[in-house]
This record gives sequence, C-alpha cells and structure tokens, in this order.
Amino acid sequence: MAIPSRQIGWSTKSNLLWQISKQLEYLTKVTANCCSITTTTSTTSSTSTTTTTTSTTMPPSVTYYYNVTGYICGDPCADVGPFIAQSTTPLTIGYFYNNPENRGYSFEIIEERAPILGGYDLTGVPGYETCQLACN
Repeated sequence: MAIPSRQIGWSTKSNLLWQISKQLEYLTKVTANCCSITTTTSTTSSTSTTTTTTSTTMPPSVTYYYNVTGYICGDPCADVGPFIAQSTTPLTIGYFYNNPENRGYSFEIIEERAPILGGYDLTGVPGYETCQLACN
C-alpha cells in the first residue's frame, strides 16, 4: 500500500508518523527485493579439495525524487526558485534541508516527482521545520 503525500498544515506528530511510514515503506521495498544467496559446492576426489562459494546479491537502491524550492539563508530566507532534489532515503514534504553543495542555501521539499536525471543529492541531510534552522 502506497503512503500518500504529506500535507502542509499537519501537526508535528502527524509529520513524524508520516516520515516513519515512508521509512517503513522504503524498508519493505528493500526487503522485498533483497538478497538472493547462491551457494556452489564442488568436490574433487583426487585431491580431496572442497570449494564452497557463497555470493549475496544486494537489492537495487531506491531513489526518491522531489520538486523543491531553493532559499538563500537569511532572516528571513529568500526564495530563489524551483529545483530538483533526490535522496536514497525518503524526505519530509514541507521540511527544509541544507544544500550540501553550498551551505548558504536550503531547500524546502514541495512534492515527490517522477525520476529525472540530475538534481541535488540530499541523502543523509537532516530535515528541519524552518529555513533558518536548516541554515544553522
């Protein structure tokens, strides 16, 4: 079952529950695709050698894509226009993430979007409720 998009105006508790649901959805996708294990055993009788090979296939990574609004850090933050961002972990709609390539800017996550080549990678960047918190 797909988790619906986060809505602006939700309470902090609802946002947290939504983020947990998105993470569980991500983990479910990972474990559903996970780990085929192949074991090969061969025995040679003339030398009494036994070889065992075990390989594990890791699941494909999931990448989330987002439409975001960029802000230059300040008090107040100033809107500098739309951008694309991506992450291998789900991000919270309505939250702000500091631009890892330029610490003077942050991004507000507007909505998930279809995959597209390029975009700022926000994997591992913590989210904040305000632009000012993301910029600090």
